[in-house]
Amino acid sequence: MRRGRLWQFIRNALVMSAAGIILRCVTVSFNVYLTEKLGAEGIGLYTLVMSVYGFGVTLATSGINLAATRLTAEAAGDGREGELGRAMRCCIGYSIFFGGLASVLLLLLAPIISTHWLQDSRTLPALRLLAFSLLPVALSSALGGYFAGVRRVWKNASVQITAQGLRVFLTINALQIFLPAGLEYACIGVVLGGMLAEFISFLLLWLGYVGDRRRYSPVAGALPPAAPIRRKLIAIAVPVAVSTYARSFLLTLEHLLIPICLRKNGAGREASLAAYGTLHSMVMPILLFPSALLGAVSGLLIPEMAEYRADGRQAQIRRIAARCLRLTLVFSIGTAGIMSCHAYSLGTVIYQSPDAAEYIRLLAPLVPIMYLDGTVDAILKGLGEQVYSMNVNILDALLSVGLVLLLLPRNGVMGYVAVLYVCELFNGVCSLYRMLRITAVEVDVAGWVGIPLAAVVGATTLIHGLGGDYPAADPLSLALRILLTAAVYLGMFALLDTLHGKLRRRSAAEGPKKARMAKI
Repeated sequence: MRRGRLWQFIRNALVMSAAGIILRCVTVSFNVYLTEKLGAEGIGLYTLVMSVYGFGVTLATSGINLAATRLTAEAAGDGREGELGRAMRCCIGYSIFFGGLASVLLLLLAPIISTHWLQDSRTLPALRLLAFSLLPVALSSALGGYFAGVRRVWKNASVQITAQGLRVFLTINALQIFLPAGLEYACIGVVLGGMLAEFISFLLLWLGYVGDRRRYSPVAGALPPAAPIRRKLIAIAVPVAVSTYARSFLLTLEHLLIPICLRKNGAGREASLAAYGTLHSMVMPILLFPSALLGAVSGLLIPEMAEYRADGRQAQIRRIAARCLRLTLVFSIGTAGIMSCHAYSLGTVIYQSPDAAEYIRLLAPLVPIMYLDGTVDAILKGLGEQVYSMNVNILDALLSVGLVLLLLPRNGVMGYVAVLYVCELFNGVCSLYRMLRITAVEVDVAGWVGIPLAAVVGATTLIHGLGGDYPAADPLSLALRILLTAAVYLGMFALLDTLHGKLRRRSAAEGPKKARMAKI
């Protein structure tokens, strides 16, 4: 990577990391607020609605973000400014078609979904409202791909932060109006705030795009034909879209089955919704919160890998892939250990929920696999392996649905914890195997896994011996305790990594010497 491009990558990564951290902080704080207002049952009901909405978003976007990122990255990298404009016009037209189609379908099918799928008529008004937000979501996805492709991610990040802030503000005010009327109307208030924020987000992105396009003014008569660009767009987006449809449908089915299967285990309707809401709307945001740092780098890897692949620079691909794998493992193993050490405090201080604390402790060991899978998927998409990634995701979702039907009626919530472990391991191993095979990266298991694991065990053991996991009195004391653990971990890792490096260099130096002695 050239020096100028490297600094641009670092700058964009810092911007996206900061934006990601801010967004995750707002999301977790917002979830705490919603939990207090709606209760665990209300959160479960809202999560059910959003699981159906997730499938609608999948249909509305239909792979356009990846297609827009790759098309604009290749055109901007080669200086084909005319093709850049054509590509975005094709992407916007594609988004209008699929976004409009998804909106109409959700609006028409909302009564059937609420009555027969969700088996709760309280979800109908919220689903109808969400249908109107799918078109702006699709257009925003295409525009976000443009800013990622031209390496001006700060515009997209600033819009996301603004939109999230507006969502919180609008939702809080809407809840004050709708909450007294019951959970059904409370869900309407939350959805209404999010829908208005999506419209504003699209308008801001569109204004940013119009202003940014002025720097790419093609020479008169230099516009390329649209047909080849449309074919390229379809070749990238449609395979991803079809695979994503299947996976998203299966994930939605899984989310709908979880409360039903928990009731078969003996839990009541309210208890089932509460357990479901605790896992997906309270615990998962905590587990994924630190991934904002890695997510920024992963998102920027797609255009970089696409450009290197187009230029045939295999050595650079291998070097960057190896560095990203090592960074991800060091970060995620440390994060998993810290979350395990402070699980009780995380659950009780943030949510005042012992159940959430227990689930954090149980699921923390999955963090390295989840984070690694995100990085590997980004590398594979940049290398044109998006179809393979989606096929693995479909198999993962099929396996998950089957295990939910098999385990949850017998084992309840603990059965779902087992489902998460099996499916994350399956997905992570398949994706990592493919990436290692394509890039020919050699994994240093001792340095990339063994040393971080030893460092985090040492750090958490030391902190646990000093103060244990006694409940923190407030968020500030919890944050200080986590930062102290992280500092001890980084210190131990640096020491062990230095010793490991010296041993490797000594071994490498002694190898030829032993070979010469053997010849003598």
